[in-house]
Formats: sequence, C-alpha cells, structure tokens
Amino acid sequence: GSDPGARARACSAPQWSGEIVACGQQSPKAAADAWQGSPGHAQIMFAGAQTKAGAAMVANYWVVIFSKS
Repeated sequence: GSDPGARARACSAPQWSGEIVACGQQSPKAAADAWQGSPGHAQIMFAGAQTKAGAAMVANYWVVIFSKS
C-alpha cells in the first residue's frame, strides 16, 4: 500500500532513485535477466548515480529499490 519513496525512507534511504518489480520468475537470476531485457528496467538498474540497492522477494514478486545515498 505504500509508494517506493515511503518504502525507501522506511529503510533509511531518503534519496531513492528507482524501483523495479518482476513477477513470476522462479529465481533471482531469472528476475535479473528479465529486468536487463527491458529497456526501462535496465535504465533504472544501470543508472550511474546509484550507490545502494535493496532487494526482496515476497509472494513471487521480486523487487529492488535503488538509492543515491
């Protein structure tokens, strides 16, 4: 029910710079491969200003939030 910024702030990452979500992949590698194959997701993943990332999988949803701080 929260937005990416609220989730990032709750994890002490006030300057979040992006979030990517995948659903249905059976492994972390499969989720990462799907993100890399998507231009929009890849743009977020490989943005140069990011210094931190937090990842989780819940109920077959894979999520990564990126932060600049």
